[in-house]
Amino acid sequence: SGEGKIGYDEQDGAEFSSAAGLTMSWSSFEYAEDVWVDIHLRTGQTISSADQVTIRPTDLGFEKQLVDSSTIRVKVPYDADGYRFSVEFDPQLYTAYNDMSGASGELTTVAEGNRAVHTEPQNSMLVFANPMGSGTEASEDVPTAADGSIHYVEPGSVRDLDDIPEEIVYFRPGTYYMGSDYHALLPENVRWVYLAPGAYVKGAFRFPHTTQSDFKVTGLGVLSGEQYVYEPDTTNGYRHTTEDNCHSTCVKMLQFESSNTDQTLDLHGVTINQPPYHSFVVYAHEGGQEVDVTHFTMDVRNYKQVGSWYWQTDGIELYPDSTMRNTFFHANDDVLKLYHSNVTIDDTVIWKNENGPVIQWGWTPRNVHDVTVNATDVIHNRMYWK
Repeated sequence: SGEGKIGYDEQDGAEFSSAAGLTMSWSSFEYAEDVWVDIHLRTGQTISSADQVTIRPTDLGFEKQLVDSSTIRVKVPYDADGYRFSVEFDPQLYTAYNDMSGASGELTTVAEGNRAVHTEPQNSMLVFANPMGSGTEASEDVPTAADGSIHYVEPGSVRDLDDIPEEIVYFRPGTYYMGSDYHALLPENVRWVYLAPGAYVKGAFRFPHTTQSDFKVTGLGVLSGEQYVYEPDTTNGYRHTTEDNCHSTCVKMLQFESSNTDQTLDLHGVTINQPPYHSFVVYAHEGGQEVDVTHFTMDVRNYKQVGSWYWQTDGIELYPDSTMRNTFFHANDDVLKLYHSNVTIDDTVIWKNENGPVIQWGWTPRNVHDVTVNATDVIHNRMYWK
């Protein structure tokens, strides 16, 4: 994030990305018919042919046109599932190398005497073409007064969501920020957070332990962790943790706690940017004891995760009887966490950093069955182990 290490000096997984000057930008829009998208290279570098620009996943086959020496025009056909893709200019490509030192080696941009690992853009540009909602599916993702009482948040500083009486938290277009030492500890009555297109919320949400049956986090807005340090520990004033593991106390972008009754979560459309730790987690409690999640069913679609520079910026763990489709993950740890049965995942685009696998089956023996993963595109992979 260009912030350096605030209050700590140990490794956080972002060292190479910082040294190599990597950035990640994205554009997200809604569409209902074929569109042309112009992408401009703003570095002073030039191209002379559309062939000097690659669209990933490469099997999309999008039509490209050269507009001028710094602009490519890409045709994005309408599709009800939308598209999530990377636009890559040849002059922007760099190669990461492993220096082969020590047990696993270290990444470097120096070629001489080192082993090439992967080539990718230094400044990445992602495009998220979201299908314009219509019919029942669209209405289910945008709250109205018929869905319950709504708390409309005003743009600017937001540090007062812990005791609101309404059921729905609604962020209209605008910029919101919670600061580096606060995240919303939502009360038991809140069951839905909506981020409208054009809403940019710097912060994080923790839903409470409750018997509420249905949760929603929807909308095409952005939830960004950019104001937090790496591993922000809520027991340490949101400073970087001093513990070996802060799994239960560090800020997660979206955190839930299930009960021993059936619960569902609809997670639709949202873009998570720059998570400082795990982007998504569900804790389970029955009789006050943490146990395996068995009653938390999820429907995830059109979810995006970008700017995951730090270690432990995982993807999503899907709980029993859950589905996920049409998603994008930039991650520096486990991406598809398949710890539970009866899970289906379709159409995932993954940009993989150094740490963790694309598919993780868990850290203890498990009896997992009926898991299906279809159409996974790994467009970049910087894993480098010697």
